[in-house]
Amino acid sequence: MGKHKKIKAVDPFYFGNRKQPQNRKVVNQAPRNTDDQEVPRKLRELMQWKQQGGKLGKSKKTPAQQERTEQLKGNSKKAGASTEGFPVRRVDPDEPEDGRAVEKVPDFERKPWESEKRFVERMHMATQVAYEKAKWMPDVNPLEEEEKKKKQKEKTKQHVNKKREKLKAKRKEKAEEEEEQRRFTDHVQFGEVVSQPPELTARPRKAAGKNKTGKKALLLNSLLSPKSKSTSTTSSKKNRKRKDRSAAEQRMLDAERERVVQAYRTAKKAKLSGTAPPPVKKIIIGDL
Repeated sequence: MGKHKKIKAVDPFYFGNRKQPQNRKVVNQAPRNTDDQEVPRKLRELMQWKQQGGKLGKSKKTPAQQERTEQLKGNSKKAGASTEGFPVRRVDPDEPEDGRAVEKVPDFERKPWESEKRFVERMHMATQVAYEKAKWMPDVNPLEEEEKKKKQKEKTKQHVNKKREKLKAKRKEKAEEEEEQRRFTDHVQFGEVVSQPPELTARPRKAAGKNKTGKKALLLNSLLSPKSKSTSTTSSKKNRKRKDRSAAEQRMLDAERERVVQAYRTAKKAKLSGTAPPPVKKIIIGDL
């Protein structure tokens, strides 16, 4: 065998198979036996994941890693340390007076495999994390927050009730309008023929009614009707304007106006002097 192995895939003088049959992998080829096929790997993983309750399985450890983990667990149990980072102790819940949540305080303890430098670095890092968290943590009282939530909930409830009542009143008003519209709507059936307008059974309020008991159309009423017409014409004459009257009527109106003004002046002068005013003769212009 030569020192340099030939690459058969690119050797132009090689006429055999490009790959050896024993090293060939079946990739994306049609199955030879359709009745006996292997389950795909992805489907097997999916079925395994479903059997585990939808939880992703942990990666398998090598025997050396497994032995190291068991050794660390045994040492931590002897030293009384927790297996999760560093042990944690809880503060007495009755200690805070303002009702705030109790924070977990780490209990630093050196691990058996941990050097002094590594232990100091870990303790310093945990201290910095706790300091930054306390620095940026808002000053919140859980009792006050709960009271605020209750008030906000009550306010929201009142707003919802008010909106609901408003919507209910609006629906009621709309139903009344629809009912009124329905009562004033005439429903004409298909093919119905109407030969005359509908007859009104109710009499208008100011309509002239029929003769009641004790009231008859006497001859005297017909004789009195011209007089009523004449009175209406007389009243219309009284209400005529000055420009619509004749020249004689205008002169008499001017004389009457002058007489009334003179009588008013005489009565006022007599009132001021304390004597009785002279009687004034009243003239009706409409009778002229």
